[in-house]
Amino acid sequence: MIDFLYIFIIILVIVFSALVIKLINDIVRGYAPFVRTKDNTLDIVLENIDLGKDFKGNVCELGCGEADFLKRIKERYPQARCLGLEYSFIPYLKAKLHLGKKFKDIKIRRKNFFKVNLSPENLIYCFLNNLMMKKVENKIKSDCRKGTILISYAFPFPGLNPYKEIIVNNNQDKVYFYKV
Repeated sequence: MIDFLYIFIIILVIVFSALVIKLINDIVRGYAPFVRTKDNTLDIVLENIDLGKDFKGNVCELGCGEADFLKRIKERYPQARCLGLEYSFIPYLKAKLHLGKKFKDIKIRRKNFFKVNLSPENLIYCFLNNLMMKKVENKIKSDCRKGTILISYAFPFPGLNPYKEIIVNNNQDKVYFYKV
């Protein structure tokens, strides 16, 4: 009985520590909290992406959470090479667990995307927050090649002009489309 109690306390300490770290990252460091993109928004985004039926390029989701966008891309463009970058441990773990056999070739990395070279990417999707968007914009300007498509849900890049904006969720949110 005592062994079980020790194991239970250790698990509680680990979970509590992870939550405290997540809270510190969200509030102090300005990281985007884990909020999923709504399914209907993903449907609208995919309706407005035209990569050609045989697209075989690279797609990256910054702060991928459970990698919902990448799963949808993979269904539509099976030859696409998909990479999800997630720094927070719990969403990263959930993404790895939810991929299963169907999406086994989607790569999920637990990395700070500011330390990853984004130059190979043809399409980058993000749902972050206002605090992150300027930093991400600078990263994109330094890494991405001409023609890279950027899609941001809810938060625009402050110094870039979108070529398309779509209003979603009963006029509550926008999706912004850019080309480098």
